[in-house]
Amino acid sequence: MRIFIYIFIVFGFVGCFSSGVKINRDIIDIIKVDNTTQLEVLKLLGEPSAVSESSDSTTIFVYTYLMGTVGFAESQVLSITFKNNIVKNKTFSTSTVK
Repeated sequence: MRIFIYIFIVFGFVGCFSSGVKINRDIIDIIKVDNTTQLEVLKLLGEPSAVSESSDSTTIFVYTYLMGTVGFAESQVLSITFKNNIVKNKTFSTSTVK
């Protein structure tokens, strides 16, 4: 919630804000668990906002998108977990503040 308050303060001075690439649900549907590779995800979505790697060959890509104007903000987060470079899990969340 604090991030949205901060964004609203910034909008008061700037008027409009966006960060990241808007995540299209059609693209998310193309990404298949136990089938899509890490390279294919990179080709579809580009470089992630954040990457986390662990010693057990698990990698997590996180894609974030923030957009707002005065009185409105939207955020999207897509998290994709890979094991041995194959998608094992994906989660997508979105929130809007008016």
